[in-house]
Amino acid sequence: MQGNLCKSEHVFEPNQDPFQLSRMQSRNIEFDTIDKKVKRGYISKDDGARELGYAKAYDHA
Repeated sequence: MQGNLCKSEHVFEPNQDPFQLSRMQSRNIEFDTIDKKVKRGYISKDDGARELGYAKAYDHA
C-alpha cells in the first residue's frame, strides 16, 4: 500500500427535515404511553396496536 496516495473527502448535506428529532421523540413518548397502558391492563394489546396504526397486535404464540 505504500506509494498509493489517497485523498478522503466528507460531504455533509443539510438536514432535509429540521423537525425529525422532535417527531421521533414524540413518537417514542406515544409508544411508551401506549405500552404502559397495555402493561397495566387499561387497554388490550389489540387496542394498543390500533392506537399505533396497526390492524391488530402480533400474536407470536
